[in-house]
Amino acid sequence: MSNNQFRPYDLVLSVDDNQIDRYICGTIVEKYNFAKRVIEFDMATKALEYLHENLHIPENIPQIIFLDINMPIMSGFDFLEEISKLPVIIQNTCCIVMLTSSVNPNDLDRANNNFIVKDYISKPLNKEKLDEVEIVFNSNFNR
Repeated sequence: MSNNQFRPYDLVLSVDDNQIDRYICGTIVEKYNFAKRVIEFDMATKALEYLHENLHIPENIPQIIFLDINMPIMSGFDFLEEISKLPVIIQNTCCIVMLTSSVNPNDLDRANNNFIVKDYISKPLNKEKLDEVEIVFNSNFNR
């Protein structure tokens, strides 16, 4: 969208071990009214646990997940492997966007070859990148 207003998504998850990156993501999402709610997780394991606990509560299923790659315990790619084992409703509902500082071309290839990942964008999140996510979401999901 070219203006500063989005039709807000109901729920966005930010999964990143870096507190500053989570803060930037949450602030940008709020500033541009991109989502009604943002839930932040500092570990992919916590985000996965949240999804397991909320599978049958539609309003708690995120429409967009901003996912970092390099995190302790469970990487973003490990998270993708685990989320692919969840009921298909998650894959049909969640637009997963890799939001990363990685410049490793192998990471980009892995993300592009994963059917669950809909976009790969570099940190930090900004208005133009939200515009891109909006386009990607609309081309992959009914809203």
